[in-house]
Amino acid sequence: MSSIIYKIREDSLFADKNHILEQIKVKIIDSLDSADIYIEANSSMFLEWDDVFASYISHKLDNDINGSVSVNVVRIDDGLIVLKLGATVKVEVAARFYFSSKDPVDRGYVRLRGYVCKTTESFHTDILLTLSGDFSKDFEEIEVDEIEVVETINEAHFLEVELEWPDEYD
Repeated sequence: MSSIIYKIREDSLFADKNHILEQIKVKIIDSLDSADIYIEANSSMFLEWDDVFASYISHKLDNDINGSVSVNVVRIDDGLIVLKLGATVKVEVAARFYFSSKDPVDRGYVRLRGYVCKTTESFHTDILLTLSGDFSKDFEEIEVDEIEVVETINEAHFLEVELEWPDEYD
């Protein structure tokens, strides 16, 4: 078992660009599609939002004290290994905000205008990586059986969001 982990770390399975790293990136991006993101925002007006989505910017795998990618073994079987990695993912979150003001006559809310705001957020996730193949050979011979991104973004902080009035000279 220790020889497999040594090979994974020392032979740089998680360094440079390779098919496994590319597949991890794709799975992180895919996980954003199902994200249910709660918005935290303040405004001087009544505020609603919809059409919330996150776009991938980057990710960084967690490192151990030696600077190598931190790898935890979950399970080892003959020709199969399940690894747990951690990653910090950076995303851009966009949401369409709608502003309303209270009508002094009928006391109802009148929708004034809406526009899209964006913010950058980071979140941490664990990644379960199931690999199969002959681990005594080159990494190109190792196949990815499954990648599971355990957590995804669940909230975004926009701080103060205010209605932008058009310039009357535009």
